[in-house]
Formats: sequence, structure tokens, C-alpha cells
Amino acid sequence: MEHTFTTVGTIAKFYCVRILSIHLIAVIALCLLTAPTYGDDDQDWALEAVQAGKAVSLVEIMRSVEQTYNGRVYEVILEHGDETNAPPLYRINIVSSDGKLMEILIDTATGDPVGVGGQGIGEGAN
Repeated sequence: MEHTFTTVGTIAKFYCVRILSIHLIAVIALCLLTAPTYGDDDQDWALEAVQAGKAVSLVEIMRSVEQTYNGRVYEVILEHGDETNAPPLYRINIVSSDGKLMEILIDTATGDPVGVGGQGIGEGAN
């Protein structure tokens, strides 16, 4: 009799694990299918704007920022000014050669800085 319960318990455990595995796979698949793709729209916008002459290329802007502030870019975020009719800006985060973190706002149309903040204010720019 005891052997029967062990077999039934083993079968029950097998089906529980199998059901949980199926649910886990379904949850993972759902997460992957519904994950937002923020970068695609921004990349499309930037490409079209540069081709139309309405924006400076990000490569040029990054080179300029790294040279001006003597640092390396580690993050770039495109911020659209949809709600305030403000121009789109690149929010560029850099780490300077001496380890200070800075955030520079760049007008996408001109490539000019419109704001600087962070640990290295006034110390990294020439």
C-alpha cells in the first residue's frame, strides 16, 4: 500500500512541475511579446531628422561632447518635447577622465549644449 502512495505522489509531483513549467513558459512568452520597443521609434525619428537636415547626427554630437568635456559617453536618451512644444533634446551622460559624472542636454537641431549638470559642472568644459 505504501508503495502506491509513493507512486501517486511521484506522479502528482511530475504533473505539478509540468504544469508550473508550462505556466512559466507562457508568462515568459507573454512578457517578451508585450515588451516595449522604445528605441525603434527614436531611431526612426533620428534617422529621418538627420536625413531631412533637421537634426545633427548623434555620432557628431557624441564626438563633440566627449572632446569638449574630456570624457566618455555612457548613456544617451532622446527626449521629445511633445507636451511643451520644446525641441527634442539628447540627454547625454558622460564620465569625465577624472571620474566625475555629468549630464549634458543637447539641442538635436543644432548640436549645441543647452544645459549642463552633475559633479563636474564648470570643471570639465574648456
